[in-house]
Amino acid sequence: MKIQILARRYAEAFFKIASENNLDEIYSGFSAFAELLKQRSDFADYFRNPLVTSEQKMLLLRKSLASGPSILQDFLCLLVKRFRFSLLEAISKEFEHIYLRSRNILEVRVASAVQLTEAEKTRLIGALSKRVSGTVRLSEKVDPSQKGGLLLCYGDHIYDSTVKNRLKILDERMLALARELLAHVEDAPTLTKEGRQS
Repeated sequence: MKIQILARRYAEAFFKIASENNLDEIYSGFSAFAELLKQRSDFADYFRNPLVTSEQKMLLLRKSLASGPSILQDFLCLLVKRFRFSLLEAISKEFEHIYLRSRNILEVRVASAVQLTEAEKTRLIGALSKRVSGTVRLSEKVDPSQKGGLLLCYGDHIYDSTVKNRLKILDERMLALARELLAHVEDAPTLTKEGRQS
């Protein structure tokens, strides 16, 4: 919880400075750098290594981002100086949320059993655009365990129409019905050999 609060504070402060400059370019550069750290473990390990000095880390940052906005370089170097670079992933997520909200872009995470076609994505974006205000941006994930249907998440909303979820609901209903039938059978009167109820 503390990490998220700290990450949000850094993201909000950085966003305030970035919005006074070239926000879109800074957002793009920050996102690309955060993604690079995810994909290149050797690069990320360099910044986690306690034997590498802060000065060496900042030098690599400045070289890596030489063509990018200097404000981004300064911010990342500040994180290194304050020993907060480990928060980078959380800060970049918070920064992205603030940026998307400022641009009235709604990020919708969609999970499906198979890759959606372009036509399906277009239909889905069209349907969502009628229900929400702003521009819809899809973030897609393929999860074969869902067996079919879609799982949509945006904001505080979750819509689960997956086959996996439907089977779970059906299973729960069948169990409830079995319990109910069992209760009726246990409460039903029984007949003795003479044919009388007991």
